[in-house]
Amino acid sequence: MNFLSYIFLWAFMPLGLLLYWLFPRTKRAYLLLALNIVFYGYYSRRFLLLLLVCVLLAWAGALFIERHRASHLLAKAALAGTLGAGFTLLFVFKYLNFVINGLNAALRAVHMGALPLVELALPLGISFYMFTACAYVLDVYFDRLPAEKNPARLAAFVTFFPTITSGPIQRAPGWFRQLDAQTALRFSRLKKAALMFLWGAFLKMVLADRLAMFVDQVYANVADHHGFILLLAVFGYSIQIYADFSGYSLMALGVACAFGFDLPENFRQPYLESSIASFWRCWHISLTSWFRDYLYIPLGGNRKGQVRKYINIFIVFLVSGLWHGEHVTFLVWGGVHGLYQIVGGLTRKKRDALYKKLNIDCKSFSFRLGQRVVVFVLVSVAWVFFRAQSLRQAMAVLSGALRLDNPWVLFDGTLEAMGLAGREGAILFFSLMTLLLVSLVQRSKRGFAWLEKQGGLFQGLLYGGLLVAILVYGIYGPDYVPSAFIYAGF
Repeated sequence: MNFLSYIFLWAFMPLGLLLYWLFPRTKRAYLLLALNIVFYGYYSRRFLLLLLVCVLLAWAGALFIERHRASHLLAKAALAGTLGAGFTLLFVFKYLNFVINGLNAALRAVHMGALPLVELALPLGISFYMFTACAYVLDVYFDRLPAEKNPARLAAFVTFFPTITSGPIQRAPGWFRQLDAQTALRFSRLKKAALMFLWGAFLKMVLADRLAMFVDQVYANVADHHGFILLLAVFGYSIQIYADFSGYSLMALGVACAFGFDLPENFRQPYLESSIASFWRCWHISLTSWFRDYLYIPLGGNRKGQVRKYINIFIVFLVSGLWHGEHVTFLVWGGVHGLYQIVGGLTRKKRDALYKKLNIDCKSFSFRLGQRVVVFVLVSVAWVFFRAQSLRQAMAVLSGALRLDNPWVLFDGTLEAMGLAGREGAILFFSLMTLLLVSLVQRSKRGFAWLEKQGGLFQGLLYGGLLVAILVYGIYGPDYVPSAFIYAGF
């Protein structure tokens, strides 16, 4: 089921919300589990059994770890077995054919027969709910929370419907604490939830989907374009994926908020950051923090010297690329960001010395603006590998974008034919300006907390304006499906 589908907006959400808050507090986990199953099963019934297996693995593994905590060997064996089983399932469904293709390439090199590929559909949201379940087991192992005795409560957490298909990736301690502390639904919470949902829907339907029409045209026929068209597609996709994914995350946070859960933000204006390192502290925060806590730090983090630190960083980004998909383009995308981090760290002192020698004020507006432009360009270059279907296509996009010999396409009607001029161009421009303005306000005023202090008239106009913009200027397809969101594919 999709947040923007009619069945969700007019049936599932209002009915589910009403029942949830009418249910006794101690029984809400059971209703929530039922809602989760309906939500996930609406589009993915055949993978409900896999979801159940994942939950039971986490439940049994965590209980065993807790009962045998005194025996470090048994606890470690249970942790390894539970995580190994979970990641094996993830490997089979998501990466098995990737490995088989690699083996077939090696077999062809020695003129041997190829292995058959395994036809398996990718379960919806498997990367997200598998990481959620594994994080819970790790938190129990590190004694951050007690193992959940009730499998239904754990299942309600792992399958939490606002986040199961595209995140944010949850952490068990805070989620269970909020579930047990819920009292009654307050109007202020509903207002906050509605604003997050409307702003997320605006980003998705008015901005991301409008940019997608142009970007998809270009990537579908890269050979027919070069210069400014490809350059606009490169930068356009950077905005598209941000508006699409942050829009989904905001809608997920809004839905969760209406059900009494305050989930951590997943994006914090990443394109306003002045370094790649700070960009990653603000982009897909739940995944970044997952890799930090459960991979980077266990690998040694920065505690074993500079060389080991940068090796760990590179490993984390390669794994992050692999998490997104089995194609080699995702590995390259992760590797590029790993190199960005390494080069940035190794050259930081030399750059600071150069700025001081040249008497450059690093706190000036122009310097900080230049840093942000550089970060946006570097991130956009990496996104090409993320968006492209192959390395060949990615290199064709990047090489073609450097041929800036066709400035007339900006004025000869080409952009209008591709949806970037005229009425559509004007809507896109004002949407981008709205995103920039809101990002600046969120950055300086701490986001939604600032808005809650404003007058009722101002808030009413804002809510009404967002709703009208979505209804009038939103891009409506024949029907929204989960794949309409970019990160639902992971």
